[in-house]
Amino acid sequence: MYGQSAGNASLIMALQTVALPLLYALLGVAVSAWCSRLQQSQYARLVLAAVVALGFWGSAAWIRGRWGLPPTQAMDVLVVAPALLLLGEWWFRRESGRQWLWSVLLVGGLCGWMLWPILQRSALPQALLWMGLVLALFGGISLLLQRAIGPDQAEVFWLGCVALAAPIMALGGTLLLAQLSGVLATMLALIWLAGLRFGSLQALRLVAPGTAVLLYCSAYFYADIHWLPLLLPAATMLIGLLLLRRWPVSQGLFSGIGTLLCGAVGMALSAWVVWPQGSLY
Repeated sequence: MYGQSAGNASLIMALQTVALPLLYALLGVAVSAWCSRLQQSQYARLVLAAVVALGFWGSAAWIRGRWGLPPTQAMDVLVVAPALLLLGEWWFRRESGRQWLWSVLLVGGLCGWMLWPILQRSALPQALLWMGLVLALFGGISLLLQRAIGPDQAEVFWLGCVALAAPIMALGGTLLLAQLSGVLATMLALIWLAGLRFGSLQALRLVAPGTAVLLYCSAYFYADIHWLPLLLPAATMLIGLLLLRRWPVSQGLFSGIGTLLCGAVGMALSAWVVWPQGSLY
C-alpha cells in the first residue's frame, strides 16, 4: 500500500512538474512558429510569454490546489506574477531605449508586493536595504547579460538558474518552490531547444528572468535557504559564459550545454552546503 501510494504521488508530481508544462510549451512553440511564418514575428515573443505565464499559473494551481485569485498570500503573488510580467514583454515592443530600467522597476515592484508581509514588519532602513540588494543584483546581472553576453545566452542562463535551483530548494525543505522551478525550467528548456532547431523563436526578455528572481526571493525570505547555495549555480554559469565567449563556438547547443555544466558545478557545491545532516528517510 505504501509503495503504491508513493508511486501515485511521484506520478502526479511528474505530471504537474513536467507533463503539463510540456504541453503548454509545445502549444506556445507551435503558435509562435505559426506567427513567424505569417510574417508576424513581432507577436512571436508575446505568444511565448503568454503561454509561459499561463502554463506556470495553471501548473501552480494544480500543485497548490488553489488559483490564487485574488492574490491574498505571498505564493499567490508568485504564481500570477508571470501574467503581470507579460505586460512588460508587451511594453518592450514599444519601448526600445529604456528596457533595462523598466524591467528592473517592474520586477522590483512585484518583489516588494510579494515580500510585503516581511517588509512591513521590518524597520524602514532594513526593508529598503533588502529591496536595494535585490534590485542591484537583478539589474547588474541583466545589464551584464545584455551588454557582454547577448540575448541567446541569457536565455540559457535563466533556464539554468531555475533548473539548477530546483534540487537546492528541495534539499532546503521547500518542495513547493522546487516544483514551481521545475515547471518553469521545463517550459524554458523546450522553448530553447525549439529555438535552436527552428531558429525563429525569440528569447523571453522579462517573464523568465522576472519569475526566476521571484522564486529566488521566495526561497531566501520564506523558506530560509541561505543565499550562498542559491547563487552559486548562477555565479558559475556567469563565469562560464564569460569564458566561453573566447572560444570559437560561443553560441548554439554546445555553448548552452557548456554553460549548464558550469552551473552544475555550482549546484554540486550548493547541494553539499544544504544537504540535510540527518537521514532523508
